[in-house]
Amino acid sequence: MATVASVYTINSFVRTPQQILNPSDKDRQIKRPRPIGKRVWAFLAKEPEKVISEVFDEAIFPDKNKHKGFCALVDGKKKQLSLLNKFAKKHNLNLTIVLDIIHSIE
Repeated sequence: MATVASVYTINSFVRTPQQILNPSDKDRQIKRPRPIGKRVWAFLAKEPEKVISEVFDEAIFPDKNKHKGFCALVDGKKKQLSLLNKFAKKHNLNLTIVLDIIHSIE
């Protein structure tokens, strides 16, 4: 199974539920923030633990004082969730985990 990872910085894009579910023409014209310093990589042979470890190292490197928020999007595999929690604890990070519900219900 492939492990795909991406690390980047992005400014917040705060919207109301109404702006997301039923955006007006004006809402649609608002420029979204663009990712900064984006790196994407994927592996077929490398163990997920090694890839996730590298993700944390890459994400933390430019933010040693941990001023940024950290978020991970996952498909819900228990091993994946366990590894994310393990490395978040190791690095003393408050990690927000977003579950890709489409993959989870398959």
